[in-house]
Amino acid sequence: MPTWLVKAALVKPLIKKHTMDCNILNNYRPVSNLTFLVIEKAVDFHLHKYLINNNLNESLYYAYKSGHSTETALVRVKNYIMKSVDQVGQ
Repeated sequence: MPTWLVKAALVKPLIKKHTMDCNILNNYRPVSNLTFLVIEKAVDFHLHKYLINNNLNESLYYAYKSGHSTETALVRVKNYIMKSVDQVGQ
């Protein structure tokens, strides 16, 4: 099993029906959000792999890419502006 599928879930007790007595433990069922996390991670993994393999990864797209952040995008924009200002002044 891939390591990105190994997750720890936070399990919370949820009462089965609101009409049931909340003081009886058998009226609760365990609920976790692990299924959604695993599915989301699997989709992200396969989509990223597909985009890379088919050369569809946009070079100026910074969201959800490792090594790319909003800070990186801002530094790149600032650099572009500074170069433009320098060229106008020459």
